[in-house]
Amino acid sequence: MEFIRLQTLHCLMIIHRCADDPEHSDQNLLDSYSWMQELNRTLEMMDPTSRFLMQNLFRNEKTDWYKPYWSKTTYYRLKKKAVQEFLNCFMPAF
Repeated sequence: MEFIRLQTLHCLMIIHRCADDPEHSDQNLLDSYSWMQELNRTLEMMDPTSRFLMQNLFRNEKTDWYKPYWSKTTYYRLKKKAVQEFLNCFMPAF
């Protein structure tokens, strides 16, 4: 079940990232499903640290982007918390 939740999150964040890129953005699809509004609403509901982490986790292409902010242990602890928080806000019944 956790794998399915993480895969769903990954797909949602790809949609969020692609929406910022005019080459990959299909505005009709995004508007019709309101993905961007829902993702932004979910991110706004999150704790600021979790929101920052989630935005960088899927937008930043560097794998070590977190190093100026946290140790590796702290990063993984906060990442787990942020993913759970995002999923609980976005899909409370899932």
